[in-house]
Amino acid sequence: AAARDSRRAASAAEIARIEAECADEIVAADHRAEEERAASDERVSEIVTAAVEAEAAARVDAKERVGSVSDAIKQELLDAQATAELAAAAAAEARESAAALKAEAEASLAHALEAQQTSADNERRALEEAAAGHQRASDELCATLAAQTAAADADAKQAKARLPPPRRGGR
Repeated sequence: AAARDSRRAASAAEIARIEAECADEIVAADHRAEEERAASDERVSEIVTAAVEAEAAARVDAKERVGSVSDAIKQELLDAQATAELAAAAAAEARESAAALKAEAEASLAHALEAQQTSADNERRALEEAAAGHQRASDELCATLAAQTAAADADAKQAKARLPPPRRGGR
């Protein structure tokens, strides 16, 4: 029992020592956190002061720039208006040119179609005339052949008539 009580007392002493160390660390951490909060508050105050000063300087600078920017914008508007007027005139000229080109193209197409039709008509007539010529030549050839055939038939009949009659009996 004495050993057990001794162990308990040693454990209690160890726990008390650990609790004391933890309490010291907690106090030190609280102290560091308080110092960091104070430093952070000081930095925030410095940043706010710098921001207010920068905003005031920016306002002064902005007022100075607004005048020059306003003049530049007015000049850009005048330039843009002049450019728009030039573009409108160029567009009108382009439309007129396009209309003239379209009319010219339509006339050219009509002329080309007419020339093509005339050429096709001429070619058709030439083919018809050639076919008629071939038909006449064919008709003449047929008439010549018919006459030659008739003459050959007549010659064959005359030659047959001049032949002696066939003999009977084979001797």
